[in-house]
Amino acid sequence: MNTESASIGKPGQDLAGLLRLLAQAEADLHTHIIEQDRPGQNGATSKLQVVGNHLRTTVKVLQKQVDLQTAILDALPSHIALVDADGVITAVNRAWCRFAAENQFPDSIFGVGQNYLMVCERVHHEESTGAQVVAIGLRSVLEGQVTDFTHEYPCHAPNERRWFLLTITPLSAERRDGAVIAHINITERKLAELALQESEVRFRTTFEQAAVGVAHVADDGRFLRVNERLCAMLGFTNEELLRQAFVDLSFPDCRAPAEAARQAMLAGTQLSYSAEQRYRRKDGEALWVNLVTTLVRHHSEPPYFISIIEDITARKTADVRLQRINRLYLVLSKIGAAIVKAQTPGQLYDQVCRIMVDDGLFRVALIAEAEPRDARVRTIAVAGDTGDYLNNFIISQDEHSANSKGPLGTALRTGRHDVCNDFAQDPRMAPWQAAAASNNLRAAAAFPLTADGVVTAALVLYSKDENYFLADEIALMIAVGDNISFALEQQRAREAVRISEERFRLLAKATNHAIWDLNVVSNNLWWNEGIETLFGYSLNDVEPTLDFWITRIHPEDRQRIIDSFYHAIRTGANLWSQDYRFRRKDGSYADVTDRGHLILNAEGKAIRMIGGMNDHTARKQADERIAEQATLLDEARDAISVHDLLHRTTYMNKGAERVYGWSVVEALGKSFRDLAYKDPTAFDKAIEAVLERGEWIGELSPTNKDGHQLLIEARWSLVRDHAGQPKSILSICTDITEKRKIEKQFLRSQRLESIGTLAGGIAHDLNNVLTPILLSIDLLMTGETDKRRIRTLSIIDSSAKRGADMVKQVLSFARGVEGQRLPIDIRRLVRDIATIINDTFLKNIQVRTAIDPEIGSVIGDVTQIHQVLLNLCVNARDAMPDGGALTLSSENVLLDEHYAKLHVDAKPGPYVVIRVEDTGDGIPHDIMDKIFEPFFTTKEIGKGTGLGLSTSLAVVKSHGGFMRVYSEPGRGSTFTLYLPAVTAANAGDSSRESLALPRGNGELVLVVDDEEGVRQLTRQILEAFGYRVLLAIDGSDALALFAAQQHDISLVLTDMMMPIMDGNAVIRVLMKLRPDVRIIAASGLHENRVIAKAMSGGVKHFLTKPYTADSLLKIVREALTSAV
Repeated sequence: MNTESASIGKPGQDLAGLLRLLAQAEADLHTHIIEQDRPGQNGATSKLQVVGNHLRTTVKVLQKQVDLQTAILDALPSHIALVDADGVITAVNRAWCRFAAENQFPDSIFGVGQNYLMVCERVHHEESTGAQVVAIGLRSVLEGQVTDFTHEYPCHAPNERRWFLLTITPLSAERRDGAVIAHINITERKLAELALQESEVRFRTTFEQAAVGVAHVADDGRFLRVNERLCAMLGFTNEELLRQAFVDLSFPDCRAPAEAARQAMLAGTQLSYSAEQRYRRKDGEALWVNLVTTLVRHHSEPPYFISIIEDITARKTADVRLQRINRLYLVLSKIGAAIVKAQTPGQLYDQVCRIMVDDGLFRVALIAEAEPRDARVRTIAVAGDTGDYLNNFIISQDEHSANSKGPLGTALRTGRHDVCNDFAQDPRMAPWQAAAASNNLRAAAAFPLTADGVVTAALVLYSKDENYFLADEIALMIAVGDNISFALEQQRAREAVRISEERFRLLAKATNHAIWDLNVVSNNLWWNEGIETLFGYSLNDVEPTLDFWITRIHPEDRQRIIDSFYHAIRTGANLWSQDYRFRRKDGSYADVTDRGHLILNAEGKAIRMIGGMNDHTARKQADERIAEQATLLDEARDAISVHDLLHRTTYMNKGAERVYGWSVVEALGKSFRDLAYKDPTAFDKAIEAVLERGEWIGELSPTNKDGHQLLIEARWSLVRDHAGQPKSILSICTDITEKRKIEKQFLRSQRLESIGTLAGGIAHDLNNVLTPILLSIDLLMTGETDKRRIRTLSIIDSSAKRGADMVKQVLSFARGVEGQRLPIDIRRLVRDIATIINDTFLKNIQVRTAIDPEIGSVIGDVTQIHQVLLNLCVNARDAMPDGGALTLSSENVLLDEHYAKLHVDAKPGPYVVIRVEDTGDGIPHDIMDKIFEPFFTTKEIGKGTGLGLSTSLAVVKSHGGFMRVYSEPGRGSTFTLYLPAVTAANAGDSSRESLALPRGNGELVLVVDDEEGVRQLTRQILEAFGYRVLLAIDGSDALALFAAQQHDISLVLTDMMMPIMDGNAVIRVLMKLRPDVRIIAASGLHENRVIAKAMSGGVKHFLTKPYTADSLLKIVREALTSAV
């Protein structure tokens, strides 16, 4: 279909048909008029002509309407077609024809006369859902179901995207005789809409992902829309911000300018608003922002603001801090200048506070100090906003008061600076929060001011800004505090110098010393009047030079004094002090003590020396007499000491050192009550008595340095001063510890004998009771068949026999050994016991034996001696629940009279010694005296009768022997049996042997032992047999003696267990001092590890305590004659 042919039928079918009918009628009428144009018919012809003319006019009018309609349709850009009531196309415009041609739609489909409705309905649904929609819409309009129908659809060309809007409206609202179909090209609108949608997406993305905060704000200030960045900056969620207005987040000082800008933009007098201002975050922190706001107006929408918010807190904070730091540097500089000018602390304090407020812009600056009476804090200087509210700031230095927890109280109390950066949030500031809030004080810091290391006051600064005091600010303020403190010290130093100079002048006049002042640079020497008082030289006689002094020093002392004096000056020594002889005017010499103090300049060089010379000739003579007296006192064996009324020791002689163990240096100045008395009750009562009566005599139980309790017999006398007032107490004490021990041993022996007599009588009666019981049981058991009765009788029999065994032990204890006494083979006895305990004791106990091959024999009851050893072995086993070593040993010893003096039961003569030694728990010292008492036991009920050791002791005594115990808690115990050797012949042999004991040749032996009795008896024995002896009370004393006389000492006999320095330590030092020294180690603990330890230190000879003169002399001779 081409455009020209398509336009022919464009008018509507009714109008075109009518036009054709009228044209045909006109032609027919014209023919009829011609045929009727005959004479006589003029009148009829005229009428027909008139009708023809009207018909022609009507045709022309109708033609014009058709042309107009066609022109209008062609002029429309939309693609328009007219359809009748059946959907047949009656007319189309040019745009319709072009649309069909462009889309290659033939006239057979879209041309005039085609049924458009049927064409749309014939399109399959799979091919085009749009055509189906158009058919439904067209039928709905033609049938009057709807007044109009619209449908948008795409219709894209190969190189072009297009969209159309289909509209269908009826030709007449009254008659349903057709419709107008228009396809309107809406491509531009659709493209614009798509572009708008893309723009919206881009805007939304930009809005949400912007690096700054973005907000749409209503004209009344409410948030309409906010991005995530703004939420993050302010700390609110999106929903929380949309419930707020900008004014809610603004600080008060920012609200007025922002409100004025909002009104101006709404009024049209201002296009935009920008400012740097603060907003408050949700957490209360201030946020500095750069705000840019513009107003957006839409005709269809209310105006709103777009605000761009940039976080500039870091920059703003840096700027503010930089300004603040610069101000504080200025403060530091001005305070430095004030320090130079201020003459007094008060002037300095006032200037510091004023500078802090004027130049540092602090709201308040004050300096306060603590009142010593009530710990309240008093303001001594203040500047700034000093309203009455400062009176409400009650501050205390008392650490228990709530008013002491703030910066000022803390600084004064601790000497360290303290900061509160938020009054409202710091719980320490509760007492002052209300006053601070009402006076715009938000932060405070206090810095201590010190003089000579003592806090004298504190500088307190108050700021209106929170978080004002950061690291740099604090550091600068600490520097300010240090400078002020330095200035205070300098002012104090100047004042001290002034006072010192004045005091020096007064002192030089008042003292009896010869005060001198030497100018080191000029050698000018000044003396006070003391040079005349002490030495007879008038001030007119004294030359003001150093030569005057030097020429009067004793010739023998002069060079030494000169050398030391100039050495002190060269080295810058603080103190020079010397004792020498100085010539008086009368030619005699005085013993003087001369002391001088150097004064140095800034470079450390000596410029002046001030000193004093004191004549102590009389005192020296008195000291010499006192020294002689002290030497005599040191020779006394008693402990002599002097104590002041606070019990502090002021004097001790050597005897006191020996008794108590502390040296003079250790004891002087210390409370003897605290030093030597764990329970001072008795000591305090004695003090009361001596203060009341002037003297006191009695016994006390102090503790020595090693922790051992002593028993002393004390004689105290009250010493008074020249005014008759009590001054000190003279104490003379005798150590009676060993004496009392011997007495206790004697009394214990008597007590045990008395108990034994009583126990013997009881045991005898018990035997009389038990005998018929045992006999009756045997009688009752005869012929008895009832098992229950037999079992009951057996229990009674067992209990009676156990009672009989106990009676035997009691009888043994009471009467001694009964039965036949025969020679006992000790070697065999010890081996039998070892066999028994090896077979019966647990395997974790190692049994050892050490039997002297030449062991003698004793007369006695082998069964009872056997029982004694077995009892001791069982006790040793019980003392080693976790296993250990049990040693049985025997040897021959010869006890002399010296040994017998120390042991009540011992007698001189030959003995066989049997030892039972274990490595168990040991015996506590507090029960050592009770272990031999009858019925005393530390074992659980049912595991011991308490008669074992008491019976054993009774058996040994009945054999003429005695028993000794040595024990150390945690290390083990040793029980030693001493049994007399047999026959009188042996006694004769022993007498001869005593006469044949080896003698010395004047060799010097150093004896080291902390036991006084052992030392003295050992010395007596050795000296009686030709030796010289040195005694040492402990290891350190021994080393001092050895160092002084090591070339004369031939042999050292040392105990292994001593306080301060034990034997092993002494041996190691001795071997280092002289590797060839001969040493004998002695110990009461006879065990392998003690011997091994001594041997490892180089010792080849070992002596077991207690030792006899025989064993001592033999091992001394052996050690002296053996190879080194």
